[in-house]
Amino acid sequence: AAALASLAILEEEKLVECAAEAGDAALELLRSELEGADRVRDIRGLGLMIGVECDSPETAARACSEALSRGIILLPGGDDGAVLSITPPLCIERDALITALEILVECIR
Repeated sequence: AAALASLAILEEEKLVECAAEAGDAALELLRSELEGADRVRDIRGLGLMIGVECDSPETAARACSEALSRGIILLPGGDDGAVLSITPPLCIERDALITALEILVECIR
């Protein structure tokens, strides 16, 4: 019953559609700000599951630490720990997402 209620909420609040739109906007922002940056190899994502591949695990670790000190939780991932994993909640407000991404950009540069 709880699983059915959760699915109903996803549908009623159009969380999947909103996540897809927000993810597209997030990728666009990150690509416009970070593409060509020395410390970034790739930016990819699907919906609100976004990965920023850094040039090294050390860069990713520094960005995670700096972001955490500023209230943003990122997790290093990938085979060598060089990918920043960005997975905000589906219900995140657009302004909060933009602010978090701007902080992420500052932490990587």
